[in-house]
Amino acid sequence: MVGQIRRLLILAVAAAMPMMLRASTGDGEDGHYRHVAGVIGEITSGTTWQIEASYHWMPIKYVGIGASIGFWQQVSGDDGPSANSWRLSDDSRNVKNGFVMPSVLLISPAIVKTESVDFGFMAEPGFMMNVAYDKATVEVTNGTGVPQDYVKVSSHSGRWYAFNLRIGVYAQLGSISVSCGYAYSDLDIYAMRRNMQYANVNFGDYYPKKKSLGAVFLKAAYSF
Repeated sequence: MVGQIRRLLILAVAAAMPMMLRASTGDGEDGHYRHVAGVIGEITSGTTWQIEASYHWMPIKYVGIGASIGFWQQVSGDDGPSANSWRLSDDSRNVKNGFVMPSVLLISPAIVKTESVDFGFMAEPGFMMNVAYDKATVEVTNGTGVPQDYVKVSSHSGRWYAFNLRIGVYAQLGSISVSCGYAYSDLDIYAMRRNMQYANVNFGDYYPKKKSLGAVFLKAAYSF
């Protein structure tokens, strides 16, 4: 099912690109905005929130090349790995990471126009590169329930990258635009945690299997 959704999304983007390219090369205008800077927020099905700042250079009117830098964090999750004599600290139970994501911004010509606002479709495929490192704090309780010592565990191993795709609609008023829609990602939020160990306990045994993420996003951008 996930593979079918991914193929449909890729086909949708591929089908839209020729229309965008024809529109951008056929209007004969050279006064279009060359730069788009934006702020994006997401809430995902993996109980994470994500925020990022993006920039795209628009060599042609409807196609941009750029990247974003951002941060994601789990809002709520399971207690995680534990035993009678130890547990993860409260701060370590929810995973988080920072990332850089190169992407391509695709914008359709306006589908609906009013006196002041243009409405259309947008897509943004990207390649997310997370920091290939994570750490967690173990509270050693020795069965008392009260932390008596703290031990740091960390990992550099795990799938640090993910493929991301946003598809949505935009509304543009002059140089200001707002976009919203659906996002898909194959990010494994527990990737680094799966390779951690403490007291011969593999953390990966306690986390759920990798699932693709669905999300809703909102983007505010300024073009110049």
